[in-house]
Amino acid sequence: MLRSRDLSSLLGIAQGIVSAMSLQQVLEEIGETANRILNIDANTIRLWDRARDTLVLKFACGTDAENRPRELAVGADSVAARVLRTGKPIAVLDIAEEASYPSKGVVERESMTSLLTVPLKAEGGVIGVFSVYSIEKRSFSEEEVEMAGLFASLGAIAIERARLFEEVERLSVTDPLTGLFNRRYFNHIMEQEKQRVKRYHKPLSLLFADVDGLKAYNDRLGHLVGDEILKEVAKILRSNVRAADVVVRYGGDEFVVLLPETDQEEAQLVTERIERAVEVRGLQTKNRIQVRSSRLWTYGGQLS
Repeated sequence: MLRSRDLSSLLGIAQGIVSAMSLQQVLEEIGETANRILNIDANTIRLWDRARDTLVLKFACGTDAENRPRELAVGADSVAARVLRTGKPIAVLDIAEEASYPSKGVVERESMTSLLTVPLKAEGGVIGVFSVYSIEKRSFSEEEVEMAGLFASLGAIAIERARLFEEVERLSVTDPLTGLFNRRYFNHIMEQEKQRVKRYHKPLSLLFADVDGLKAYNDRLGHLVGDEILKEVAKILRSNVRAADVVVRYGGDEFVVLLPETDQEEAQLVTERIERAVEVRGLQTKNRIQVRSSRLWTYGGQLS
């Protein structure tokens, strides 16, 4: 049975965890609070990637995440995988004697001895696992396991809430057909980039692309075929620019690529690369895809 002091501690941290909005904020709040509340030396959070059927390391506190496996197969015999599959906690008195533990080198260097892994349970089921580590050999009591489980349940609720919030945010700025950013996001990011241009006097280039005669093509072969062309154009644009560049479906058959810190000469090279990619894909045989570039830049602190 949990003491009233423990329950007060959980209620106190619940507000901090649940009030965090982004997934990263939630993970940090869980991880950094756990060591203090649960009186442990380190902890890790792994979330279940259903598409890959792996447990992905999302956060680590008090331990070196870089030297731990980023993914663990759910079908493996690791402690984390068994907890995910069964939905029940597992305590390990001495990690060195756990044959299936995948990161023994890390725990030996960090002198971690004992382990408790509990499921992260949300309304839809288990979404991951939460593991806590102790340097001293520790046989976790029923009360400590219960406390860790309640802590993990609070964390799971907050994680699912943050995921939902981020998905809603993503959908509000994403074109549902192509997966690119939409006009709303472009207007928002453009204002930010204009301010950066003025402040830092860095060049900013824009590329514009459109599909000639898309309406006639839709009328002749149907909108489903036209949608496939638009998705193909989106892939070409996204795969031929940098990760920092912003690709937008502006509307209809119009696309915009925002290239921060890119001058006109560099933008022209990007334009040519996209045009070559269009030719390689063979889209120009039925439709002409035009890519043209223009430039925004600072001149004496003024945006031109």
